[in-house]
Amino acid sequence: MTDQPSKGPLFAYRDIIRDGDLHHDAVQALAAEKLQSLWHALAKYEPSAGGSGWRARLGLTRRPSEPAPQGLYLYGPVGRGKSMLMDLFYDSVDSAHKRRVHFHEFMLEIHNTMHLWRKRDGKLQDPLPRIATEIA
Repeated sequence: MTDQPSKGPLFAYRDIIRDGDLHHDAVQALAAEKLQSLWHALAKYEPSAGGSGWRARLGLTRRPSEPAPQGLYLYGPVGRGKSMLMDLFYDSVDSAHKRRVHFHEFMLEIHNTMHLWRKRDGKLQDPLPRIATEIA
C-alpha cells in the first residue's frame, strides 16, 4: 500500500486492469461503480454526535441526524470477483472502525449471538436491535 489517500475501489479496479493483472468484465465494472458510489457516500457522511440524549429525544439537537448511507449486497456465482471487489473496497475505506467478513460468517455470528442473548435473557426481548447497536 502507498501513503497516498485512496481514490476509491473503482480506481483500484481500473489500475488492476491497466496493469494487466485482470481482464475487463462489464459486471465487475458495474459492481465497482456501485462500490465507488458507496465509498463516496461514506467519505462525506458525518453522523450527528450525541444523538441519544434527552435533547435528541425532544428534537433539540443542533443539526438533524443525516441518514446513514445505504449498504450494498453483492451476489453471484462463485469465481466472479465478489471477494476481490470487496477487498478493493475494504482497502480503500479510511476508517479504524471497519471489519471485513463474508456474509455467511457474519450471519452465523449474528445467530450465535442471538442464541446466547436469548439463553441468558429469555425470549422476552428481541436481541437484534441490541446486536445491531453493538455492531455499529
